Amino acid sequence: MIAFLRKRFTLVLLIPILFIVGVVYLMHGAPTLKDPSRAPPESVFPNSNTNPRGNSRPPPTDPVDQFIPPSDPTPEEIDEQIRRVAEEQMQIAEKTHKISRPGDLPREPVRPPPELADQDVQDTESPNEGRALRVNTVEGGTVHTGGGGIVGGDAALLEGMDDVMIPSPQDAVPTPGGGSSGGNANTNERMDAVRDAFKHAYKSYTDIAWGMDELMPQSRRGEDWLGLGLTIVDSLDTMHLMGLTKEFDEGREWVANNLRFDKNRDISFFETTIRVVGGLLTAYELTGDKMFLNKAEELGERMLPAFDTPTGIPFTTINLATRHARNPDWNGRVSILSEAGTVQMEAASLSHHTGKKVYNDKARRVITSLDGAQKPSHGLYPVYVDPQNARFTRPLVTLGALGDSFYEYLLKMWILTGKKDDMFRRMYMDTAGNIIKHLIKTSTPTGLTYIAEYENGPVDKMDHLVCFAGGMFALGAHHKVMGDDEELQKEHMRLGKEITRTCHEMYARQSTGLAPELVRFNPGSDFMPGATKYILRPETVESYFVLYRLTGDTMYQDWGWEAFQAMERYCRTPDGYVGVRDVNEGTGKDDKQQSFFLAETLKYLYLLFAPTSLTPLDEYVFTTEAHPLKIFNQK
Repeated sequence: MIAFLRKRFTLVLLIPILFIVGVVYLMHGAPTLKDPSRAPPESVFPNSNTNPRGNSRPPPTDPVDQFIPPSDPTPEEIDEQIRRVAEEQMQIAEKTHKISRPGDLPREPVRPPPELADQDVQDTESPNEGRALRVNTVEGGTVHTGGGGIVGGDAALLEGMDDVMIPSPQDAVPTPGGGSSGGNANTNERMDAVRDAFKHAYKSYTDIAWGMDELMPQSRRGEDWLGLGLTIVDSLDTMHLMGLTKEFDEGREWVANNLRFDKNRDISFFETTIRVVGGLLTAYELTGDKMFLNKAEELGERMLPAFDTPTGIPFTTINLATRHARNPDWNGRVSILSEAGTVQMEAASLSHHTGKKVYNDKARRVITSLDGAQKPSHGLYPVYVDPQNARFTRPLVTLGALGDSFYEYLLKMWILTGKKDDMFRRMYMDTAGNIIKHLIKTSTPTGLTYIAEYENGPVDKMDHLVCFAGGMFALGAHHKVMGDDEELQKEHMRLGKEITRTCHEMYARQSTGLAPELVRFNPGSDFMPGATKYILRPETVESYFVLYRLTGDTMYQDWGWEAFQAMERYCRTPDGYVGVRDVNEGTGKDDKQQSFFLAETLKYLYLLFAPTSLTPLDEYVFTTEAHPLKIFNQK
């Protein structure tokens, strides 16, 4: 009886307490997912939120960030909320987007940026290009359409070439929220967004990994594989072009006081050249600061022994302290085509500025040896070459990994030298013709143009790295590398556009909007991802930049903006940017903020929206690491 009364007494006390708690709960509102129809549109602009470490937090681009729970939700609750919001977004996209392509395959519709949602959307059709979603925007800036003819004949590279002193482009860089040189509110906002992304990436690096090569955002530590402060040196020109004076000055001081080349370790000759020598040379051209040139010359001089082979084809690794160069056992002690053939621009520029021909002479001899080597019947260059005798050791030909930038530098060296070194023009035209004849293929059912590989026959595979080729073909057409042959010029420009469209589809057909590392083409289904990771690569946005500058078509700006938003949504973390392991699912992230993400990807995106007076393509040529070098003889 006593126990029964005790229970009743407890129950009487609990009822009013529960009533009071319920009233308070209702007054303050229960935790819910905000109504997606009322929620503010997603934004890529960083907010002022900070985490306990004081680093900038990413913007609320994921539906999970709209959840306001009293405690951490379960994984099942998060999955359900994401699924519901995704379904609602898909329904909205299906109602507002009219997407039509010949033989279009089922895929997730492309969503325009929220800030453009109120603008007119239309389908624009171009000959031989299918149809693509377009968002009407106002073109900003002036389109440079000049070209300049061929200056025939071989010429001494350094004769009559004045030192290049480039005035600071600071005045041409729009200030945050403003514009210049014909910019408009839309492109200025996009520029600001890309600049903010760079600032987040670089601040994360300076907070966690300052002075080391690259940041590992997930584990919050730095990584050294060259030991040369890669992220700083590689990003100097990006900071300067973006008008980030404070960051640039801090980087300049680190280079002056801390960048040393006496570390006793084997490092990549190629990567050191394109990232460090190239970064220092462009920093010198942009500022006139001799410190950068002196550092580049010291490094270049230490790397000269890499060319000490019977053919001049360089070894792949070098020790800057001992100056001993070699080819490691893991690659059969052979040299790599893209590495041997992608140091010429940096070497020529170093000779141009120092007056010392040795750098250009060594690098140019590499090309003469490759030019004279016995090639397969298709006339293209396999990727493995013996530096002892210039013989190709395997039949693999690709414009992807191990081959890519060799072809790019044949064209760009001709442009860089003021169109005076005809060997590069001839070799480029020969290889371009053989690429068109043997490697250019068309998919079914959509008719996408792609560049296959070749090894005892065509291989229907294309790396993301190949996407530079769209810009390459277009740039060659613009500079009239084929002379007065107008039909061939149109064909190269058409190919540049078509290859770039294929690369855009590699992004647009993935649920994340990010492209895989490579795709394989299959009859009847166009392509499928062959390796699903995305590691912040720049090649596609590079071609967007080149095609926009040469055509003025704002479609390329819209495509770049879509890619940037996908990077913000899936690659941004509180401590920088990382790659995605599966572009179909958006799941899994790697742990590396590549230096080329700051040096190339974000630079090309920024310049895609910047006034065309900033690094115009009739005055500058970009290295494979996106370091703009002034064309020789340009005043």
